[in-house]
Amino acid sequence: MPGRSPAQSAPHSPAFLLGVLATGTFATGTDSFLIAGVLPEVAADLYTGPAAVGVTVALFALAYALGGPMLVAVTAHLPVRRVLLAALGVFVAANLAAAAAPGVAALGAARVVAGLGAGVFVPCAIATAATLGGPERHGRATAVVVGGASLALVAGAPIGTLVARESSWRAAFVLVAVLGAVATAGVAARAGGSARPPVPGLAARVTVLRRPDVLAVLAVTLLANAAAFTVYPYLGVLFPDAGPTGVAALVLAFGLGAVAGTWAGGRAADRWGAGRTVAVVVAVFALDHLALSVVAGSFALGLGYAVLWGLSGWATVPAQQSRIVGATGDLAPLALSLNSSAIHLGTGVGALAGAAVVAGPGAGLLWTVAGGLSLAALALVPLGPRARAGATP
Repeated sequence: MPGRSPAQSAPHSPAFLLGVLATGTFATGTDSFLIAGVLPEVAADLYTGPAAVGVTVALFALAYALGGPMLVAVTAHLPVRRVLLAALGVFVAANLAAAAAPGVAALGAARVVAGLGAGVFVPCAIATAATLGGPERHGRATAVVVGGASLALVAGAPIGTLVARESSWRAAFVLVAVLGAVATAGVAARAGGSARPPVPGLAARVTVLRRPDVLAVLAVTLLANAAAFTVYPYLGVLFPDAGPTGVAALVLAFGLGAVAGTWAGGRAADRWGAGRTVAVVVAVFALDHLALSVVAGSFALGLGYAVLWGLSGWATVPAQQSRIVGATGDLAPLALSLNSSAIHLGTGVGALAGAAVVAGPGAGLLWTVAGGLSLAALALVPLGPRARAGATP
């Protein structure tokens, strides 16, 4: 076509690849949040308790947080297109295996493999996006890919819950596999490959982790996310009368609050400083968890609670990232990747803690553990990076 080079046409254009990568992160994000909406149905179908199914949330998150970075390092010498295809292929196969799981052990094994695939795909997708369109479009390109995971909170998880309601929880996992397959086909259609930034070595990681203020930020991230996921996978247990449609509404309310919180947290960090913003929103987050003892069981109160809970929880994300970037300079990309690992490690820790409570004293006491974890996060906020003159506090 005159005026348009082959390199600018789909499937060769950067816009096409960005859309494909965002589809992949939407699939992996939906997968990570899906169990919360279908947990009671999975437990009933597999003849097991809610706590055992909750452990599968932890297995996905821990595989993502611990196994993903190791596999990224091991595959650093391979072409990025090949790595993306392999990671997506593993992810798709694991979700099909989850859909066919005859028992909770098989489901747990499938979740581990899915977490490994997602843990390789997501950072490689973000790194690939950063190479598209030049330095002046770096932020927008990565935002598109990260936005796929954010959209999963608002759309993917509720849709998966509704699919489970109309068909079965197994169909919801098939839906995730289909989304992953679409992304796989898109990556396969992309001719050539993109440059892949070097993977930081162990020495660089140790340099970052030697700083107590950065460790404090990472600990706040881990504890806050652990507090959230002590509760989130067990919404169907906390609100047993809501039914699948009601749980989908709760998941959607949480997602809408999270999107609003991401925007508000970034604005607040720019206006009042990242340190102050984190302190305020983590305090509100802790109060949210303590209030759970009052709202649990009431669906009407639960909807409003879920919005505020999502807002305060996700407002910490951009503020925490701002603290890390301001404190680590040229090592900020590495520090941010460690913060991402802390998020998923916190997810795993929280899901395990929640499973222990549900299996033991009961879901009615989830607020005590979540509240304790968020108060511990609040106590560590002052230990993070301090503002320098002219810097964001």
